[in-house]
Amino acid sequence: MQEVAVETFGSMAKTEKIAFILEQVRLCLDRQDYVRAQILSRKISPRRIHQSGYRFLERYVGIWCCHPHDPMQSSLLNATLEDKNLSDIPNFRLLLKQLVTMEVIQWTSLWEFFKDEYKNEKNFLGGALGDKAAEDLKLRIIEHNILVVSKYYSRISLKRIADLLCLSLQEAEKHLSDMVNSKSLIAKIDRPMGVVCFRTAQDSNGILNSWASNLEKLLDLVEKSCHQIHKETMIHKAVLKA
Repeated sequence: MQEVAVETFGSMAKTEKIAFILEQVRLCLDRQDYVRAQILSRKISPRRIHQSGYRFLERYVGIWCCHPHDPMQSSLLNATLEDKNLSDIPNFRLLLKQLVTMEVIQWTSLWEFFKDEYKNEKNFLGGALGDKAAEDLKLRIIEHNILVVSKYYSRISLKRIADLLCLSLQEAEKHLSDMVNSKSLIAKIDRPMGVVCFRTAQDSNGILNSWASNLEKLLDLVEKSCHQIHKETMIHKAVLKA
């Protein structure tokens, strides 16, 4: 069943194709074949989902919200957020909006708001693997928060990151290391100093150009300061002569 390319069947209705693909995704999730589930889920266009009802849209949002961060996920989340039908499933729309907004998400408050919807939808995020899916969703929130921190900070203490993420120091370091190993984040952890640096590696030419640019800005600032001091001195002398 997993090998059937139902999207190539021209005689089938679109709703039947989407239902078949979702069943393939469900089967892959039951078998814990997450790679194939991801590939199959990409066959469903966000523009066609609203034609099959909100249940399909909820599952689609759930699958991609639990997917590890990458450019494809960001693109599809933003595209799905534009679907007008999301206004009828506000909790899912809130989840999507928070994931595409570069702001730290408080997991406890989000889960308090979202858990009732999660419990009502027994098949949401993997059916029998619901508990595992909830852990995946929490992990995605942590990864999102780390990416937000890396955008606004070039250097930050590990303790501060742990406070922002509501995690222990060991947990924060583990998640940072996992993201660096998966190449979804560029960072260096200085354990003795307890500091994390979010910087891309620069070659010698890049460092030299950056230094020259900063030096030019400094000299320009000194020149303007000298001009302002000279101007104030001339005004002060004119007042004394008067």
